[in-house]
Amino acid sequence: MENCIDLASDEAMNIVWDLTQAAKEDVDELIEDVQRFCKIYSSIIEKLREKEIKKVSSEIDNT
Repeated sequence: MENCIDLASDEAMNIVWDLTQAAKEDVDELIEDVQRFCKIYSSIIEKLREKEIKKVSSEIDNT
């Protein structure tokens, strides 16, 4: 009986470990995705700001 409990406990610990590792890999992948999207959106925001500055600057009379 004790061997059966030990075996079940070891198996449960292995399953929990596997799930933990899989979750960590998923989180790492999500963090990489978020960082990639942040760079993309940052670039888009910067381009929109540049266009807005050009739009405002073109309305200024520098003469």
